[in-house]
Amino acid sequence: MRPHMTIHYLGQACLLIVYGKIRLLCDPWLSHDAHLGGWEPFPRYEGAHKTHALDLARTATHVYLSHHHEDHFDPQTLREIGPKPIIMGAFRHTGFRQQARALASRLIEIENGQCHALGKMRIRIHAETPSYRTNSVLEIDTPCGKIVNANDCGLDASVLQDIAARGKVALFFSTLNVLANGWPFPYLRQNESDYAVRVAAVREQVREAFALGMKILKPTVS
Repeated sequence: MRPHMTIHYLGQACLLIVYGKIRLLCDPWLSHDAHLGGWEPFPRYEGAHKTHALDLARTATHVYLSHHHEDHFDPQTLREIGPKPIIMGAFRHTGFRQQARALASRLIEIENGQCHALGKMRIRIHAETPSYRTNSVLEIDTPCGKIVNANDCGLDASVLQDIAARGKVALFFSTLNVLANGWPFPYLRQNESDYAVRVAAVREQVREAFALGMKILKPTVS
């Protein structure tokens, strides 16, 4: 009898995916605010909520880091849950790789699109282009179905088509960062005359990317 799969949502982009003996923790951010205090986890990790989230996170057998941003790569949380094998793309970002290696019991770097066995899971990491970027999409295949964890990575149509061609997508996860999505927000003040127009344009780009993922992947649940 094949094992069942359980997915715990811990907040923001943090998932704990449990299948067989593998407990894969994705992008744990369970500590302080990020980006100079400008971003805070919702709901906030305090009291019993934080204790429960950390207890679950500590059960992980492996950690996946999608990219280098503080709300996805949080050294404080990684120290709190203890050294574990860290899985990430074979990025060109030397500093990111060195930081991750210092926090991991073992660093597993996977080349773009290469299949890697993790227990009874088969995982692929699809790095965002151009190659100097660190964002990535995680594709997980199990007998229970395929999971695509896109985080807030840019979605490339050809990559999505390749993923869909390898089998039906059961679950599609994507964080819709419509309030803080990079350009142009760090450079804008609310009293600028075109503030609303420029914010709306980025929000529309994010919405369109998610719609593209839904159209190509046709997931059972998203």
